[in-house]
Amino acid sequence: MRRRQGGKCNPGGAGNAPLPSFGPDNTHNVESARQQEMRVVIVFILALCFLQLSSALQAGAEVFMTRDEALKSVYPGAETIEKQRVYLSAELKKEVEAKAKSKLTSSVHTFYVAKKNGHVLGYSILRTDTVRTHTETLLITINPDGKLRQIDILAFYEPSEYMASERWKHLFSGKTLSSSLRVGRDIPKMTGATLTSHAVTKAVRISLALFEITCSNGLCKGV
Repeated sequence: MRRRQGGKCNPGGAGNAPLPSFGPDNTHNVESARQQEMRVVIVFILALCFLQLSSALQAGAEVFMTRDEALKSVYPGAETIEKQRVYLSAELKKEVEAKAKSKLTSSVHTFYVAKKNGHVLGYSILRTDTVRTHTETLLITINPDGKLRQIDILAFYEPSEYMASERWKHLFSGKTLSSSLRVGRDIPKMTGATLTSHAVTKAVRISLALFEITCSNGLCKGV
């Protein structure tokens, strides 16, 4: 009979059975799922911020009055307010730009001429210009003698804190087109609203230049 070897482990025996298999490593899949969840959360937060920003911008935008409401307010005693469209030739357009010190985006401009008993009360020009990234609409009124009468804001689509105040707009009253009608000279800069200061002043200069050139050439009636 063969003797059993004592105290020795048989490498091929039951004592060294292979470890059980637990399948593939799922750590990477768990991390990917977490990353996707984070992306969804981030997208949601960004979308919420965008909506809040849009609401804030819309809250700052405001239409104060229509064109007809503004004209009636400026000329309460007028019998008629005539719409007169002026077409500038290339030469006249250059003259207006030279006087205004600004480029015109169009050769067609509209005056609103108010009359009573056959006499002209004033001329108004409706202008829409970009302030920073959004626009403002102004009704600029000029007396028959060529002096600026008043500026009315019909709509302002920038944040309201950048809008010109009544006190600042009143500084233009009685002004004529001159080299000193500029921000920092005759017109002070509004604190915190530099772009508005320049936009309004530019609109006034263009309006006064249009009035001076078109009326001196007989293109606007009633003078």
